[in-house]
Amino acid sequence: MGLSALFGLGCETVLLEKQDFAEDLKDAIARLWNGAERFKPLLLASAARQIELGHEAYDRIGAAVNSRIMRKAGLPIE
Repeated sequence: MGLSALFGLGCETVLLEKQDFAEDLKDAIARLWNGAERFKPLLLASAARQIELGHEAYDRIGAAVNSRIMRKAGLPIE
């Protein structure tokens, strides 16, 4: 469900515990396959955004670690 929330259209969640799982899965595959050209730009944009957010997160983590190392060493933080 998390991926569906992140990517929106073009990404569906099919619940395993549902009685009609096989039919739901078949329908979802057909729906997404038939809409692939329409969903492709949306999915690529969502993927690019997730990559950007990942890079931002690693930059923040790196800055926090460097700041802590500098403080522990008694060095000025830039």
